[in-house]
Amino acid sequence: MRSTLFQTLLGCLALAGSVLVLSDCGGSSPSPTFTRDVRGAETAVGQVNRELAKVLQNASRETDRKLARQLTPLAARADDQVKRLETLIPPSSVINAFSAWRSALSRRAVDLHTVIAALRSHDAGAARSATQSLLIDSGAAATAQRQLDGGLG
Repeated sequence: MRSTLFQTLLGCLALAGSVLVLSDCGGSSPSPTFTRDVRGAETAVGQVNRELAKVLQNASRETDRKLARQLTPLAARADDQVKRLETLIPPSSVINAFSAWRSALSRRAVDLHTVIAALRSHDAGAARSATQSLLIDSGAAATAQRQLDGGLG
């Protein structure tokens, strides 16, 4: 009987230990690794933002075809950034800001693809609408990034 009780207690301790280890995943404060990964992503997003701003500032001087060609690699990089963010597990203290940032960046990537499709089909109205969405979602991403930065310290 004693060995059965002992085995039961060991089983409970092992289970409790597992719960504690698992509860540390995505815990309340950002780990140095998470913070480093987010900072790297922020740098990459900033680079795309600068290149995107440059393309959009010169858009009126370019053909649809050239604009689509300039935006295509930016859209691919935006897709890659979102995919990388989807692999991160944010701690509870920043989960809302991180999720809002990732979501806004995902919408921005979709907007870029929509702009490119509109340019390729020479649909000025669709390109204008998608560009407006792109600007709105880029602003939402910037706001969420500031909130995330506040939580990362």
